[in-house]
Amino acid sequence: MERPPSPSWRTIARLIRADLRARYRLATKPARVTLGGIELQLDDRWVTPPIHAYIYRGWYEDTERRILEQTLRPSDRVLELGAGLGFITACASQIVGSENVVAYEAIAELAELAATNCRLNGVSPTIINAVLGDHEDVVEFQVDEGEFWRSARSPMIEGATRRVAQRSFQGELSRLKPTYLVVDIEGGEAALLGDLTLPDHVRAICVETHPQVAGDDATQRMLMKLMTHEFVLDLGVSGGNVAFLARA
Repeated sequence: MERPPSPSWRTIARLIRADLRARYRLATKPARVTLGGIELQLDDRWVTPPIHAYIYRGWYEDTERRILEQTLRPSDRVLELGAGLGFITACASQIVGSENVVAYEAIAELAELAATNCRLNGVSPTIINAVLGDHEDVVEFQVDEGEFWRSARSPMIEGATRRVAQRSFQGELSRLKPTYLVVDIEGGEAALLGDLTLPDHVRAICVETHPQVAGDDATQRMLMKLMTHEFVLDLGVSGGNVAFLARA
């Protein structure tokens, strides 16, 4: 059996620099960092020590960023579900233009922080404080202030309950006619994408799956539903729990 090639000195040097940068950030705890060319303002209320460490090491949404850089076209119109800190929102806006990005975020403070981070990067997409569901409503949402990325509508998530506006996902698809969906909603993706046949104008989906919340069966059903409606799961682009699917 052939031994795999040894890493080049450039690869080793890059890894050493990344490790030293992470160690420096962990020691100094800067309030602003730059990841993949995107500047982020870190609010200590929402960016807690575990999330700080993830960001300082450069791991925060790195798979999603890579997927967007490889697959998002300048002509796309993006609908993002779960803006978080606005990192992917800003990435998408730099590729397709602010006027072609609409993002939803359930937590009002995070929606404001995402807008701030977008402005830091010279972009101004539309960011809406609401969730998307099967109809217009006001719904309960569990907010985990210790780790905001665990916040969700799922009753399995512990946190303070808030009342949040819900807009119709079908209605927004018809109104905005996005070509590219970015979905990171902590388990809600299984029901939202699994129960709906997406219109033809949606050509691609970048979705973070959460089988530990939604369940393995529900997650698999969602993926199978998409694949039976002309979407192909691209294993060469997908990574970890983040799946990229595009119409054949």
